Amino acid sequence: MSIRQINSSYQADFMKNGTRHRRSFDTEVEANAWEAEMKRRIALNISLNDIISGDSKDKSLSDVLDETFVNVWEGQAQEQDCLYEIKKFNEYFGDIPARNIKTTHIDKFVKHLKNLGLKPATVNCKLAKLRKALNFALVRGWIDAMPHIPRFKTKNQRLIFWSDEEEQTIIQVLLKLANRYHNTAKDFSRFIKFFGWSIDTGLRPEESRQIQRKQVRHDKVKNVWVVDIYEHQTKTGIARTVPLTKRAHKHWEMSCKYDIEYPFRWWDNQRVRRHWDCVREEMNNDDKDFVFYITRHSCASRLVQRGVPITVVQKWMGHADIKTTMIYAKLAPDGLMVGLEALQQ
Repeated sequence: MSIRQINSSYQADFMKNGTRHRRSFDTEVEANAWEAEMKRRIALNISLNDIISGDSKDKSLSDVLDETFVNVWEGQAQEQDCLYEIKKFNEYFGDIPARNIKTTHIDKFVKHLKNLGLKPATVNCKLAKLRKALNFALVRGWIDAMPHIPRFKTKNQRLIFWSDEEEQTIIQVLLKLANRYHNTAKDFSRFIKFFGWSIDTGLRPEESRQIQRKQVRHDKVKNVWVVDIYEHQTKTGIARTVPLTKRAHKHWEMSCKYDIEYPFRWWDNQRVRRHWDCVREEMNNDDKDFVFYITRHSCASRLVQRGVPITVVQKWMGHADIKTTMIYAKLAPDGLMVGLEALQQ
């Protein structure tokens, strides 16, 4: 490596793996700083790609989040959730250079999330996205080291699901709200269909939003309607096919009248939250765990309670790890009694 003056500029150059790289700077100080940074990176075996290309300016965390979104999250099932989290990360961290983020920053962020009253599972989801973005930056040499990002235990949390009777109570509330908010921005007649579909299929809301009409088809062999969920539409990247109940298929067909291409894409997080807040208010239910996502938990719970094998439930729900499905195992009917009934048939 060497620095030499050429007319009014200063040129730094070095050889690595038989290739010579040169950069020109306005001042000798800048050239020396660049040379020192190259030596440091080579000594620590850190990527040189960005500094070689001339993109040596430190990227902010906001830049890293944007790059991660475009290259990883855009077009995926969690796209809208990721956009929301990016907004929240930017609000908290501001324009901090990604290279400056240390474990102490993460610790303060975790404390901030806990002060908001978020549960360990929710904190883990937010930290997972931050971990993904910082790892994306690490691989590309935008940060030198990965800060420690913890993962919290989520055992012994309540398993919340609705019984058939509780579901009917909610439907009656939805019908009442449909009459009250008729011809307004809130469409509870439409929401009832999304609600019933979500309970009977167990699909995540972000999965339902992406389903095209062509993905619902009639299986002639089994004589049942099914919905095919593609890999890129799922949280886990696992494709699956879910049979439809008569109610789910009816709600699907009725929803196609609203949007012929993507019948449920209207139900983004904001609209679901706005409609569900009305349900909570009408039922005078201030339980933080009373959320729309219980539709998915209710589906899994009913499958297990009605004797469906746990491995089948795993495939139905699209769980990547059987441990997730096993959370519902305690709801299964007594195995010995099931065996007795099988033998006595």
